[in-house]
Amino acid sequence: MNESPAALNLLSPRTYLEGCGDSDALENVIPDMLPDGALCYVVDQQRLYALNKQSMAPVSPPAIIATALGPGKPGRWDAL
Repeated sequence: MNESPAALNLLSPRTYLEGCGDSDALENVIPDMLPDGALCYVVDQQRLYALNKQSMAPVSPPAIIATALGPGKPGRWDAL
């Protein structure tokens, strides 16, 4: 059973998928406190993304992007 607060399961929408240093880009969200499966809508992609905290899948924007931890660390945002 997932007991994370609802606010951690569904993030506020982000305007951009990627953007170095842009706080409104999904790639810059630090995933440490988020549960696996957290969701975020990205406006410029008009898509919903799910956090897969263990994934090391190859980064392939816009379908799969790395988290703020970088592509060498586990964690990917997968387009749904």
